[in-house]
Amino acid sequence: MDKRLEERHSILVKSHMNHKHHSTSGLNLLINQVEGFSQAQAAWRFYKNLSVDTEFLTNPIVKEGVAEINKRCNNYVLIPYDWSSIDYKNHTCKKDCIETKRSKITKARSRSYDLQSAIALSDVDGEPITPLMQNLKTKDRVHSTY
Repeated sequence: MDKRLEERHSILVKSHMNHKHHSTSGLNLLINQVEGFSQAQAAWRFYKNLSVDTEFLTNPIVKEGVAEINKRCNNYVLIPYDWSSIDYKNHTCKKDCIETKRSKITKARSRSYDLQSAIALSDVDGEPITPLMQNLKTKDRVHSTY
């Protein structure tokens, strides 16, 4: 893989891990000399690059995750699954949401995505080790990390 893409990937991952406050979401700017818009544009170009696919993004996580599982688990790995509905009922520009009727009595409808996640936990102390997979179901398809 192109060294420039690997460096950009590293910066983006570190940006997500570097929050100023525990309740802060989103990216934290890592390069003080660069404007926020420039960093957002660089991220957009990175994700639009045809060389950047799911395999490229998940391989480092899988590689490190397997190493950590082998290090931190004695006999087995615990894998809890979660399913969530991500609600976008007020976000009308999202055209690929799943639309469902919320109630048989009212005309209320929901607009959402379905998210399925799995994480590896240690059999020793129950601490999280690594994310294993995520599936995001839209109206048209399922986006997967595997």
